[in-house]
Amino acid sequence: MSAIPAAIETFAARLSHVSVTLLLVAVALHLANQLLRATAWRAALSAALPHHRISRAPVTAAYLAGAGINAVVPARGGDVARVVLVSRRAAPGCCCVTVASTLLVETVVDVAVGVWLAAWALSSGALPQGLSGLRPPGGRPAILVLCLVAAVVASLAAGRARRRARILLAELRQGLTILRRPRAYLQGVAAPQAAGWAARLGSAYCFLHAFHIHAGPGQAALVLLGGCLATMMPLTPAGVGTQQALVAVLLSGVASPAAAISFGLGTQLVITAVNVIAGGTCAGLMLGGPPWRARPSADPVPLPAATSGE
Repeated sequence: MSAIPAAIETFAARLSHVSVTLLLVAVALHLANQLLRATAWRAALSAALPHHRISRAPVTAAYLAGAGINAVVPARGGDVARVVLVSRRAAPGCCCVTVASTLLVETVVDVAVGVWLAAWALSSGALPQGLSGLRPPGGRPAILVLCLVAAVVASLAAGRARRRARILLAELRQGLTILRRPRAYLQGVAAPQAAGWAARLGSAYCFLHAFHIHAGPGQAALVLLGGCLATMMPLTPAGVGTQQALVAVLLSGVASPAAAISFGLGTQLVITAVNVIAGGTCAGLMLGGPPWRARPSADPVPLPAATSGE
């Protein structure tokens, strides 16, 4: 606990000496990761909804809007916004369950990278013993699966159980269509996501050096692992608090606790600001105004046809 006041003082001191150039490069790489992930999601949507023309702009805007909401709302609330925005703007009339299940597609690479990072950290001795008992990162897919299971259970309780369950399973299976096409999946989803993870690693490396923590790619990978572990239990927006504590432990070999926590706070602040600004702008463009002023558009009620007395 004594490290927190020192971290605040260190953060204030380091903020005045932060490298603006490296900070801008880190932000650019962070946004590149978001755009690459949106590209992968569009490929999954196109495969799941072949009768809709899935444009790049609304999908990207919906993805960035979801990232902005996740930055301030816990429990992955931005994923719900992504599903709603795509269902209404990018593919009007499509099934929300199908759109939601496409989010599971991108978790395949995320879980694989998370498991690899955890295995590498354990084998190299970089992961502290107290963290070695945690399970591999998988909070987000688990939450999505639980939501889908809850939807199935609710439909079973509502009546017409078997028929509704079959419909939900069919809609879920439709969202995972691209997984049954290995070549399309590798080209459309896995490749952009792999490039996104590389951009994310470069962003973490630049953030570290922007805050004058002289670390290598290995420490940048540990920062990514800390972010993955923090999202296992998304009780706070973007894992704030938990992520800073993990980073302080994971970077104990190259930075003091105060310096590591100040780095975590600064990085979280910058990423949150970027996500909120980009997400709010995209949400406003999709909703036709600022999100806090937007109202759901209602279809005009047709007037009854006038009857002629002639």
